[in-house]
Amino acid sequence: ALARALPARPEPSRPAPATKEAPAQLPRAAPAATLSKDKLELKAKSLVEEYWTMRSVPESVASLSDIRSAGGSMPAAVAEVATAALNVRGLDVGVDGRLPPIVSVFDAAMAEPTDPPLRPSDVAEGAVLLAQSLHALAEELPKAPALLGDAFFGRYVASGVVALGDVVRALLAVEPLEEEGDAPLVDMDAALDFVFAVMARVKSDAGEAKASELWSQADVKLSSLASSLSPVEPAELKAQADAKGLGFLAASA
Repeated sequence: ALARALPARPEPSRPAPATKEAPAQLPRAAPAATLSKDKLELKAKSLVEEYWTMRSVPESVASLSDIRSAGGSMPAAVAEVATAALNVRGLDVGVDGRLPPIVSVFDAAMAEPTDPPLRPSDVAEGAVLLAQSLHALAEELPKAPALLGDAFFGRYVASGVVALGDVVRALLAVEPLEEEGDAPLVDMDAALDFVFAVMARVKSDAGEAKASELWSQADVKLSSLASSLSPVEPAELKAQADAKGLGFLAASA
């Protein structure tokens, strides 16, 4: 008789080879701010002039990327570009129309899907820097605080990028130009108009209920924006706010 064939012995199971996990891709860190203030001003001016020559938002976003790659402080770049937008010369566009297109460039830069050259925190910090220099801008262009209040500050306060309280505290913290004076923008009687412009835009973009909520969160009193050398009565502040359709501002006058 033939011997019965034995069943084949099963091969011992071997653990599957371990797979190496790909290292996490961290966002590229922004380079240290090494670009001088003078060079940053020149690049900001060039960006604005090139925008009005080409009318190309992508090209302007690329210019912001170049500033970042060159070691420019992006909060400072935001402030310098906004300033350059107001000061650009030789345009067939009135001063009232110069800021909105540049703000659109900021929006596009923040919306870049990979490695955006601007982040919301850059705009928020840039807003504080800009608030600190509003009085200097107002000396050259009296409408500057109101224009920036509407097209830049109001827009970003309404969208939650910029905190109103940070902005107001920044402008109030600027050293007085005179020993017994207030913050320069207050002494120029421009601080109230600035805040009225900001909040009018917030109300327009986000509605009165949201504007009132943001004003309450900012913990600002209208009286702090009026010169201490010529105090304004609460009733007068309320009348000014009411005339702007911003009566809710007077709740904390």
